[in-house]
Amino acid sequence: MPKLDGVSALRIIKKINPDVRVIIFSGNSSYHEMQDALDFGASVCLAKPFQIRDLKLCLTALMSEE
Repeated sequence: MPKLDGVSALRIIKKINPDVRVIIFSGNSSYHEMQDALDFGASVCLAKPFQIRDLKLCLTALMSEE
């Protein structure tokens, strides 16, 4: 994103609705950045490139939590 990184966007999203589930797709998938996203409330972090089957598994797991 040109003006905002994913963790910053996540913080704003969670302020608006703390219950929303967020999946972060990271092109810069360092452990620390992904851990930061989880610490700030991301439900899942997937590193790019990712497999569609991995996304499907995440979505299935999130849907089963409802």
